[in-house]
Amino acid sequence: MDQHLHHMQKQGIIEPCQSPWDSNIVLARKKNGTMRCCIDYRQLNNCTVGDAYPVPRQDMCLDALAGSRWYSTCDLRSSFHQVKLHPDASDKTAFITH
Repeated sequence: MDQHLHHMQKQGIIEPCQSPWDSNIVLARKKNGTMRCCIDYRQLNNCTVGDAYPVPRQDMCLDALAGSRWYSTCDLRSSFHQVKLHPDASDKTAFITH
């Protein structure tokens, strides 16, 4: 775990902070047997306002593409870490570990 967090810090994905918010790290086993580092944001989710615009249904998205001739893709493998948070919101994503 320490090596994984150190690597993420070196890449600029995470950074040390002091915050009144803290969430626990949970290790979840993937189907292939390796471990995934997850952060339990349930308490934060309980006190935030929900999104007024839900994600569209998949069939509606596919219908919108009907008749199109050109398509493009983007790599979402690390998409969660590629979206920069507003500085006022970044303290809410704090997590705690030994």
